[in-house]
Amino acid sequence: MTKWVLPVVLLAAALAAGIWFFPQLPDRIPTHWSFSGEPNGYSSRQFGAFFTPFLMVLTFVLLRLLPAMEARRNSQTPPEDGLDALLNGVLGCLFFIHLLTLSYAVGYMKDMTLVLPILLGILFLLLGIYLPKVKPNHVFGIRTPWSLASEDVWSRTHALSGKLFAAGGLLLILGSFLGHDARVWVTASVTIAVLVLSTGSSYYYYRRRLGAGE
Repeated sequence: MTKWVLPVVLLAAALAAGIWFFPQLPDRIPTHWSFSGEPNGYSSRQFGAFFTPFLMVLTFVLLRLLPAMEARRNSQTPPEDGLDALLNGVLGCLFFIHLLTLSYAVGYMKDMTLVLPILLGILFLLLGIYLPKVKPNHVFGIRTPWSLASEDVWSRTHALSGKLFAAGGLLLILGSFLGHDARVWVTASVTIAVLVLSTGSSYYYYRRRLGAGE
C-alpha cells in the first residue's frame, strides 16, 4: 500500500491547487507555450484548473495498471524495477507543471523557460534509468514496428535510449542556467535529438540484424 501514498498525495495536491487558484483565474488562460516561452495555446479556466489532475489519474492508470494487465495476459511477472520511481517522477513533473501553469495565469510566474527545462531534464533522467529495464511490451517504451519485431532489437534500442535520455536530461538541466535564447535553443535541440535518435536507433538495430541474417 505504501507505493500508493505519494501518487495519491500528488493527485490530491494537484486537485487542491486547482480549487484554490480557480477563483483567481481569468476566463481564458495560457496552457501551451512555444520553446521560446511565449503562450501559443489557451483554454478555459475550468480546463486549466482541473485537466491536469485528470491527466495525472490517467497517467497513474497507464503506468501502474496496464503493464500489470498485459503481464497477466501473457503469464509474465508484472514489471516492477524502477516503475514506482518513474511513476512518481512523472506525476511529480505533471504536478509542478500544473502549479506553474496556474501561477503564470495569475501573474506569479513570468518566464516558463526558467523552470520547464529542469522539470523536463528530471523526467529524461528518470526515463534514462528506467528504459533499459523495460521488457518488450505494447504499453510503454520505444514501441516501433522494428523494436517490437525482435527482443534483441528491443533490448539494444532501450539500452542506447536510456543513455540518450540520461545525457539529454543532464544537458537540459545545465542548459537551464544559460541566458534565455541559449536556454530555448538547448531545450528544443536536445529534446528533438533525443526523441529522433531513440526512435531511429530501433530501425538501425533492426536493419543491422537483418544484414547479419539473424
